[in-house]
Amino acid sequence: MTRIDHDALVDALFEGRATPEEAARLLGGTADDELAELAELVETLARIDPGVAPPSAERFRAARRSVIATIEESRRPRGGRAARWLPLAAALAAFAVGLAVGRGGAAPEAAAELTFADLVARSAGAGDRAAGDAPFRYSNLRLRDAGDGALALTVDVETRLDLVRPKDDLLVSDILASSLVHDESLGARLKAVRHAGTGPRVRRALATAAREDPDVSVRLKALERLIEQDPASAATQETLLAILETEESVAMRLAALDAIEDDYLGAELLESLDTENDEGALLRRATQRLSGRSL
Repeated sequence: MTRIDHDALVDALFEGRATPEEAARLLGGTADDELAELAELVETLARIDPGVAPPSAERFRAARRSVIATIEESRRPRGGRAARWLPLAAALAAFAVGLAVGRGGAAPEAAAELTFADLVARSAGAGDRAAGDAPFRYSNLRLRDAGDGALALTVDVETRLDLVRPKDDLLVSDILASSLVHDESLGARLKAVRHAGTGPRVRRALATAAREDPDVSVRLKALERLIEQDPASAATQETLLAILETEESVAMRLAALDAIEDDYLGAELLESLDTENDEGALLRRATQRLSGRSL
């Protein structure tokens, strides 16, 4: 691909004109779910408030050059598809932040290179205040002397946001997907399941919650949403099979058995069903499925 062709594809991608085939050509064969996430991110970029003055052409070119350079770097062989995708995702996120900052009057270099660490640093330098009033909280600090009067720090940064955004917003989907898997509150995880959207990131979180959440009510709700959204995909069917083989809850296994495709049913699965504590309900249901009788 020539530089002219490559730049034209990048332009088409950010302007929403690229077909999935063109996007795959640019990204070097990114998986379908990754393309869907990329489409969500590009759509979010398109939602930037049109009532605010856009960045100057110079700022836009600076951000664009940074993204193109990262795409080029991500296409170099590094041992797998994920190695190509992760740098690209970071570049696109930086591009989105760069555009927003560009509208606020930042220098071209800041628009292209702004990171989350920059945002934290700017907040820390925004006037005098008590330590407890800082917008960010820091924990799990590790540091070492980096020489020349500098310190190298690794720290967890936490803040709280109050947002009102559309249900299909990319940030909302990301927050709900993360809460599904990581939130310590049972109520928060149940709410995340109830309001979860339909993107690939959410489906992966639903599958993880259905297999691994410590509370059976969350596992069951997550499984129901996953079956409702994407019943026939290979990823969902593999999740159902794993639940049938390892889940202790009879209700969970019955739900998985009802939704699993015939191709995944067989003698080996029947033999793997532990019917000791379910009064034979699983075995009867599986036998009926295999024999073609209605339940």
